[in-house]
This record gives sequence, C-alpha cells and structure tokens, in this order.
Amino acid sequence: MTIRDLEIFIEVVRAKNMSNAAKNLKISQPTVSHAISQIENEYNVKLFDRVSKKLYITDVGLRLYDFALNILEQFEDTVIFLQSSSTAHNINLGVSSNFSSQFLLEIIDDYEKKKEKIFSIGSPQFSLLCAVKSTTSLL
Repeated sequence: MTIRDLEIFIEVVRAKNMSNAAKNLKISQPTVSHAISQIENEYNVKLFDRVSKKLYITDVGLRLYDFALNILEQFEDTVIFLQSSSTAHNINLGVSSNFSSQFLLEIIDDYEKKKEKIFSIGSPQFSLLCAVKSTTSLL
C-alpha cells in the first residue's frame, strides 16, 4: 500500500463512487478500482460493500479512512518540514554576456547584502563567469 493508494481510497470515500473519484483525481476508473482491490487483497479485508453499483464503506474502511487521513497529514507535514529545512537554495540565471558584465553583478551584490552569500568559493566575478558559462552551454 502506497501513499497514492491512500489518496485514492480517501477520494473514493469522499466521492462515494469510483467513477467520480477517478474524475476528481484525473485518473482512469480502472486505476481507482485496482488500487482499492489491491489494498483489499493485500490485507484480506473488505473496504466497501458493493450493492447495486453503490458503495457502502465497511467498519474496516471507516477505520482505514481515519488512519489514512492522519497518515497523509503527517506525510504532508514531513514534506513541508524537509523543504523548509533544506540548506541548499539554488538560483539559476541564464543571461547574455552583455547583460551579465555589470548589471548582474550589481543585482548579486544587493542580494548578498540581504541574504547569505550566493557563491561559496571564489570571487563573485569568477563564480559568475562559471555560472554564465554553464548556462550558455545549454542554449
């Protein structure tokens, strides 16, 4: 069972219909059915009773729904924490050599006064030349 399977399960519970859940998630209905069946088969449980093409969540399904909501909330909090804790902040600039000669050096100087140093080694001119060289090779 994956995070994606839990997201699909939650949407099926909310939509009360696999086709509507698929539309909401912008995936195919067989993908939704497969995810639900996979959970049911892997753990030998029944998440929904299927009566006359209608879904009725079981007690096990209700309990899983509560767990799934908590798991997804914790997962999202973890992602946000890791993103905000990152020490690497990259700024990629692609500019012409005419633009970079003076104007860009002024912008970098202003930015460095407000934030941490952008370049970790060498002078800003040397680092800038390396940055301009690496970006112009992509053009």
